[in-house]
Amino acid sequence: MSEDRGAKRSGLSLSTGLAIFVMRQDGEEISKKDQADIIKLVSKYAKALKITSAGGDRASPRHYDYGSYEKKGLGVLLYEDFILGEMPDDIRADHEDGGKTDAMKIAKAIDKQQPRTYSFKAYYVEV
Repeated sequence: MSEDRGAKRSGLSLSTGLAIFVMRQDGEEISKKDQADIIKLVSKYAKALKITSAGGDRASPRHYDYGSYEKKGLGVLLYEDFILGEMPDDIRADHEDGGKTDAMKIAKAIDKQQPRTYSFKAYYVEV
């Protein structure tokens, strides 16, 4: 369900964020209305799962991108994480893995509600 593209270790921006990318399984475009609905679902599940950044800030999902990172994919930024870029590599890797796991919990909740409709990827992006 997930592919890890993530931010490169060398030159990691101090301003990174965790994004979940949502694509239709049939390969069609996601309408503006469906994009808004997806963002609402991501927000609902991020709140229910108490998703936070490494700095402890609650997730505040918002539209990040459509189609640039993932073909016909809606990117929803869960949170920005300024602290992540300042962490030692091993600690940052642990936080990144935990963040991606959290994002995929959101994906599973959406998939349970709308089975076989969407596919998901989660990774860190520069913000």
